[in-house]
Amino acid sequence: MKTPPCLVFDFDGTLADTLDMVLTLYNKIAPSYGCKPAGEEIRDRILQEPYHVLLKAYGVTSLKLAALMVRIRSEMGKQLAEVNVVEGIKEALFELKQQGYRLGVLTSNSKKNVCAFMQHNGLTEVFDFIYSGKNLFGKDKVMVQMLAREGLAKEAVLYVGDELRDIEASRKVGLRVIAVTWGLFGKEALEALNPDAVVETSEELVTRVYALTDSE
Repeated sequence: MKTPPCLVFDFDGTLADTLDMVLTLYNKIAPSYGCKPAGEEIRDRILQEPYHVLLKAYGVTSLKLAALMVRIRSEMGKQLAEVNVVEGIKEALFELKQQGYRLGVLTSNSKKNVCAFMQHNGLTEVFDFIYSGKNLFGKDKVMVQMLAREGLAKEAVLYVGDELRDIEASRKVGLRVIAVTWGLFGKEALEALNPDAVVETSEELVTRVYALTDSE
């Protein structure tokens, strides 16, 4: 493998265990926007219903969603010390970096939050770049922007994420994608969208990265 490709990671649910915090913050903020709070049922509904159906059920319009995301990102920034790194991912990142891979982050969270999280967890030097998209459903557009600005060929990039929309965005742009099961969605739901690989542990992630890039 002469030139290792670039590995680009989602943040929430893939690198950082943020789901509980996001739900707590949403429930705290939602009433002020006239949105319905989410109970424990939300975890099952996320797995079963399309995002647009789910948002409508809780009274979250496009305008309200944008405002909620700004507030949640802001509040999250004050509590980043409470956010845990996904088990084993830190060691995996250091190993991949040591092997010469270029590492990046592409997320719907704010760049400020990601940078603060990286600094708090000793990961600042691991990543070469961070891209943030304000639109929850616009990851494909940010991916195109990232490729252009970083001078990356599509075939040189592997995206790693935990959501169905990560797979969909990657496919739309033409990127290979590895789905992880420790985030929002389970193995069966992820496999249904045919990513290049589905992994259940950080160790398996490293193994699959090597396998998918061995001929490059």
